[in-house]
Amino acid sequence: MPHNRGSLGGDGRSLVSNASHVEIVSRDGSSEYASTIKKGAPHARQVSDRWHLVKNLAACVSVQLARSLAQIRRAQQAAANAAEEEQPSRQQHSHPRTQAEQRTQQARQAERLARYEQITTLRKQGVKHTDIAAQVRMAERTVRGWLSRGNIPFHPLDLFSMKKQTKKQRFNPLLLSGLSSC
Repeated sequence: MPHNRGSLGGDGRSLVSNASHVEIVSRDGSSEYASTIKKGAPHARQVSDRWHLVKNLAACVSVQLARSLAQIRRAQQAAANAAEEEQPSRQQHSHPRTQAEQRTQQARQAERLARYEQITTLRKQGVKHTDIAAQVRMAERTVRGWLSRGNIPFHPLDLFSMKKQTKKQRFNPLLLSGLSSC
């Protein structure tokens, strides 16, 4: 069957009238072709050609994917909302720290501070990072990080307690130490 619709001419039966032996006719989705084939070869079975089958399949898959993606996005959003509700905020502590935990934390912080002071003293004396790390028994990367940062990192629980302090309380020791050096 010609692919040019203009070639059907008139009612188009002349193309299929002498094709009474045709059992299957491949065509596109045009109703014009369908009616012409039905008139010219009423017994023939009409099927879509491969190109139109793939085109129709792609359209159906596209619609289904759009629906599925919308459902997935809604499910992800619901899961994220549920996770936010389940996860306690950082400002809330799961349990109040005992005095023993506080003392332990303060002792560790004091130990870190002493190590930091030792590291800075050695560095001021011109000792290499690798030698400092060996002497204070720390990783060289940690020594370099502390020196480049200019202070020791706070313990996560220290950060928690710092959030409860006002800015003035937090920075007061730094301000006072800066004033004493003037």
